[in-house]
Amino acid sequence: MKYVKIIFLVSSIFLSSCKDNNKVSFEQVKINVELKDKLETILLKDQGIRKIVSGNLSDKIKIELLTEMNINESDIEGNKIYGLIREIDSTNLLEVERIIKKYGYPSKSLVGEPANKAVFYVIQHSNKVDEYLPLISCSLISV
Repeated sequence: MKYVKIIFLVSSIFLSSCKDNNKVSFEQVKINVELKDKLETILLKDQGIRKIVSGNLSDKIKIELLTEMNINESDIEGNKIYGLIREIDSTNLLEVERIIKKYGYPSKSLVGEPANKAVFYVIQHSNKVDEYLPLISCSLISV
């Protein structure tokens, strides 16, 4: 029984610390279309460049993805692609940090799917995972 009380106490403290991190209320029911579009573009760039690097795409799909991302084939030749990945990741991180500052962690109720996953992927590909881990944890709990 003592352990149950300790677990309950620790869980309560953790969950109560999440309340201040999420700036979007639970009453939010209308999708923010502008933010959704922005996050879907971020997600396209974040995941698209990694799909291209994987090399598991047909030439047709690769060209379609490059076109959708507004990237030339010459931008991914040789080792150029790794510089492009770093550029995309740093640009996406700056944008995601602005979004978090304004909206908190964007929930599915705010931006829908798959846009709600963009912030997670961008942070995962950055050196700021430790900084944002509490925010990500709280957002997963409040889903």
